Amino acid sequence: MNEQQQKQIIIYVIAYGTNIMYLLLIGILGSSIDSITVDPLNALIILGVGVVISVIGSYRYIRTNNIEEIEVGDIVTKLALYHVPSLIALAGAIFYLFVLN
Repeated sequence: MNEQQQKQIIIYVIAYGTNIMYLLLIGILGSSIDSITVDPLNALIILGVGVVISVIGSYRYIRTNNIEEIEVGDIVTKLALYHVPSLIALAGAIFYLFVLN
């Protein structure tokens, strides 16, 4: 696997894969724990807003920059900054599920 393919895998896993895992995590937590009295769909909606913002920012970054000229560390740093909205939304969804019972 050459460096270009490695960069593409890193970019797509960070940009899209982590957000999908966040949605699956909240979906599984909300539906499998019996002590939750709130609607888990609302937690998915809370997380979905942050995920959409994160995916749009990541997509914009991927499409406007030449991947061949950027170092892997810079890519990871920039995509991590674009994930701040989804991480805040993940914390909000967990807060909604477990604290607002």
